[in-house]
Amino acid sequence: MDMALPWLAAPWLWLCWLGSSGCLRCGDERLVYSITFAKDAKAARCTQVSYNRTKPILLQHPCSQYHFWGKQKISVYLGKDVFISMTTFESSLSPLSIPEELEAKEAVVSAIAFVHTDRVSMVINGRVYLYFKSPDRWVPSAGVSSSVSELSNIHCCYTGEDSQCKMVSWTLFAYDTGHSVSDSHIFLSKDGGYTFTRVQISTGDSAIFHLLSKGPAKLWSIHSLGLRGFIILWTTDILLISSNNGLIMDEVTVMPTKKFQNTTFPDSGFSLVTVSRSEIAVLTQDRQIFYGSLSLVTTVVYIATDKSIDLNTTVMLFEERGWLTLLSPVISNFSQLYDFKKCKFNLQLAIWRSQQSCDVEILEGDFQNKIYYIDMHENLTLNATFVPKPGKRSIPLVTVSNPHVLAFSAKILEIGFTYDGNTKYLLHIDLQQQYFSGFAERDFCDGLLDGEISTVTVDIPDKGIGCVDVAPLTALVAVSCPPTKHIRIFKNITACDKGLIQEAVLKNNFSYTISYEIYDPQFLARPNIQQDNLQIKYDFKNLGCPLLVYYKNPWVPILELWENGAFQKHVSAEFVMFEINGMHNYNYLLTASDVNCFSQPQNWTALLKEQESPDPHTAWTRRNYMSCKNRNGPELKWPSVKYQVLGGGKNKIIFPPYNGLYVFKAIIVDTFYSYCDLSITFSIYVYGAFPRSYLNFQATLISLLILILLLILTGYFLPHLSLKKIHPKISETKKKFPWIMSFLRTSFQLHAKQYNMLIYSKLYGRLKDSE
Repeated sequence: MDMALPWLAAPWLWLCWLGSSGCLRCGDERLVYSITFAKDAKAARCTQVSYNRTKPILLQHPCSQYHFWGKQKISVYLGKDVFISMTTFESSLSPLSIPEELEAKEAVVSAIAFVHTDRVSMVINGRVYLYFKSPDRWVPSAGVSSSVSELSNIHCCYTGEDSQCKMVSWTLFAYDTGHSVSDSHIFLSKDGGYTFTRVQISTGDSAIFHLLSKGPAKLWSIHSLGLRGFIILWTTDILLISSNNGLIMDEVTVMPTKKFQNTTFPDSGFSLVTVSRSEIAVLTQDRQIFYGSLSLVTTVVYIATDKSIDLNTTVMLFEERGWLTLLSPVISNFSQLYDFKKCKFNLQLAIWRSQQSCDVEILEGDFQNKIYYIDMHENLTLNATFVPKPGKRSIPLVTVSNPHVLAFSAKILEIGFTYDGNTKYLLHIDLQQQYFSGFAERDFCDGLLDGEISTVTVDIPDKGIGCVDVAPLTALVAVSCPPTKHIRIFKNITACDKGLIQEAVLKNNFSYTISYEIYDPQFLARPNIQQDNLQIKYDFKNLGCPLLVYYKNPWVPILELWENGAFQKHVSAEFVMFEINGMHNYNYLLTASDVNCFSQPQNWTALLKEQESPDPHTAWTRRNYMSCKNRNGPELKWPSVKYQVLGGGKNKIIFPPYNGLYVFKAIIVDTFYSYCDLSITFSIYVYGAFPRSYLNFQATLISLLILILLLILTGYFLPHLSLKKIHPKISETKKKFPWIMSFLRTSFQLHAKQYNMLIYSKLYGRLKDSE
């Protein structure tokens, strides 16, 4: 059980306001401790972990203030003792320790980075470890071949399952400082710190770094939440901030007030800097507290001074907007654990007492903290509502963190009035990919093969430092593949619809055989391979009933684009296909000359031969596709070669006289169609061909002619012969009922003629096919 008691008569609970009649008391004062304790599951022999900085610091999980991530998020107190909490220090804790078999004599932490909601990556004595809070477990990271001292990563805390967002959160750098760029060892992990690989830096990249001859003893770097582009750098002597990912670094300014008339921080230096998604708090060495909002021009205001703050144990954190918490560990009187003192300070009240105004009443938008996707040639519209205070002309400003990938235009519309009679405005933002916007030079735009991400932020720079409740609006825009976008095959008629194959048969472990003559396991269409027939088990769950295709009709599949479970449009982009079992007894209708190629077109055989292990799933994609309409491509030497690209033209697949199943995979290769790697696997059933004859064609033709002649003679003489040798009873019947015999003769002759016509028609089709 965890408890919280008031701090009675504690001297540092009072944050004194300079020049005021008294001190401003903490809004929430507690001593957090536990009265029941879980069994200690740690190893019997452990080394206690400590921190190498003289002043403590508290690190919160970067996504702690995003409610949709859940309540349990990890926080770390780094000081003489190290504490890790999953409840923002709302219970007693024991200091962190590491098994002696990993670190025996001492364990000094130099850097820490959050990896997941319940684990952290640490540098201890120059080595990198992963620590899992639940269960208490240490895992040494692999691949870091030299001593390091620093870790660096950022987190993507937005809703959604974007692969790039996940990749950002799981990317981690480990490195050492104090060396030249060429001598630096930098290691990269893409799996959250489990394994690292060495990053090679060429000498040509050195120009992007500005190296100081003598740097500070410790430089802290803080990335603001939301990937908005804010970076805070601070030491004991300097505090710098950037709103554009470090391109420009500015000093944080102080807004003078009656209580603090200077525009700069005290000369005593900085003891601690902490930030939230949109707030910043500074504690100086002489125990003065400053507070402000992160903006394009970040300004802070003096809040209070408390000379009783213990700089060796006290840290700051934002648990909720507008409240600053001071926290300090104390040894428990009941156990070997540590309790935690907490003082929550009402910043809004302090701002109000300092007479700092706010020029905005409302700033809101439904895109706040959400993730959106823009595919190629697509637009995105976001709307924000704002209401300035009467007589104020504060205007919102739109910024993007990555202008190389994201372009926008914005306009403001007056849409009505509030209940108080204040004018309400709508900010309409239209976003699109910079590459297709026409707003910038092509050299300014990022490439097209892989998507990028950027944040879009709406804030009011001159809203006033008193706008504690008016937070900036931020959304993450991924210029990449929307996660629900995919293609499907249009099935108008299936083999099941026509009764050629029963659905129940396909579901019941159906299998079929592919002749050894018509497939190549390496997909190179090699003839006369010495191999066995291929037995294939039909995958009905993924393929369903096969499409029905008549073998004489040139054919191309119809592809559909779907998103969010709804049909969008038919795909008009170029695509390629291959039979997934290696069948190659089909061809293409058009040649390179037919489609007016300027350069030699790509083909499956050439692309597969370029791979060490031929794999048609990766051999031809939108990443390596080259259109034959490109005049800068390879010279067109063989114009009669078959053109193997489908879609966007008249090219089609042509089949031989063969009845059977094919399982194709279609891959969109159009570079400018989508960031998605769109593909679909489907089956077809080709029908209508005669069974293949293995006899000599001339012998077969002569046999057919003899058979036809015999049938003609039989059809002519058989009725006469049969009527001459009539049974006596039939003769009697003929005399009595002559009309019966006339009917039988006529019927027999008619059926003979129909049979002859059927034979002639089939022979004509056979001869036509042989041509």
